[in-house]
Amino acid sequence: MGKKIGSGLLVGIAFLFFVLHTVSSSSPEFSHPRIVIRDFEGMPLQIDSQRPYSPKQTCGPCHPYEKITQGYHFQQGRTDATGRIAISDSYDSQRPWNLSAGMFGKYRAATWDGSLLANKVNRSPSEIDKSAFSFVRFCGVCHPGGGFGEFDRGGNLYYQERTKTLGWKLGVDNPQLDGDYTLFSMGVADRDSAWER
Repeated sequence: MGKKIGSGLLVGIAFLFFVLHTVSSSSPEFSHPRIVIRDFEGMPLQIDSQRPYSPKQTCGPCHPYEKITQGYHFQQGRTDATGRIAISDSYDSQRPWNLSAGMFGKYRAATWDGSLLANKVNRSPSEIDKSAFSFVRFCGVCHPGGGFGEFDRGGNLYYQERTKTLGWKLGVDNPQLDGDYTLFSMGVADRDSAWER
């Protein structure tokens, strides 16, 4: 009996040491200097702005934008390791709710609201759970990346800086039912426009 108590005590102490050591030895809290979020013209965005932000204009002045935005971490599953678009409505036939292998498109039950990214093509608003815009808006804090916040699933910029054209005008049949451009989230029209229309 004494051996069991001693072993249990030893296991408990080892467990506490592991937990406390992991917490205390984790990297110090990272603090990025305050930045101004900018639009595609380099103008600062206000908190209530409906204009899309530009990772290139926001992050590019201090970071190697072209190199970084090709990385998997910044694409979050939108593209594969070769840069090809990997996210697809038919990505996983066994688990059709998964649209990619990354955080952008892979369902996780432990999300703050339990929602999943909407398919690119939908038949009705009731099929739309979380639009790409909603993902950027609510999940971008934990899952930063220029890829899914800058390019739609067809590889088009959400906003063409050179031509001043919004991406949905470049061939999207029905932006209301397109998972990248819809105003719907969880089947309801969001009062906050994704991008000016």
